[in-house]
Amino acid sequence: MKSVKSTLVAVIFAVAVAALGAGIVPAQSCQALVSDLVSYTSTPVAGGENVVHFKLTGNRGASDWAQYAEGTLHYRPGRFVGWLSFPPSLSGDAEQFFSDRTWQFPGEVFTSHPFNPNATDKLRLSFDISPWSANYGRMTYTLLSWGNAHTTSDPQCASGYLYGFLNDQMYVITFKKDTIYFPK
Repeated sequence: MKSVKSTLVAVIFAVAVAALGAGIVPAQSCQALVSDLVSYTSTPVAGGENVVHFKLTGNRGASDWAQYAEGTLHYRPGRFVGWLSFPPSLSGDAEQFFSDRTWQFPGEVFTSHPFNPNATDKLRLSFDISPWSANYGRMTYTLLSWGNAHTTSDPQCASGYLYGFLNDQMYVITFKKDTIYFPK
């Protein structure tokens, strides 16, 4: 009888542990956020397209500058071109401003303002959303103004924010869903 009780307790414990563990997502994982963005942007809209606007801020350690960018993410389904297979994509371009690129109003001599609108860079954010990828949610940051130099980051997420590091720079990205309707 004692053996049956011990076995029953062990089985109940194992089932409880399995049930609790089944719903656990790795701490700070961005899989849920990126999946939600993909689900939204891949949903067809009559006469338009679901998109996600993003705002990126960044700050480089031990430096006196910060950056700001706004852009829009678009979903493109996977496709075959001849024998080549292209996976689905979630990416978008942005204009990027820097605090160390300053400007002055006409006539100003001693005052300068950060984030010069005439000295911006173009960048592209793209996310690995390939269904067979081991790196789902990995972000690639491409500097279009600098010969397409790029780096990747495995972001973390909390409360709708996506954040991480690109070499010695920390970034934070927020998202806003929107529908764009095409002119008739």
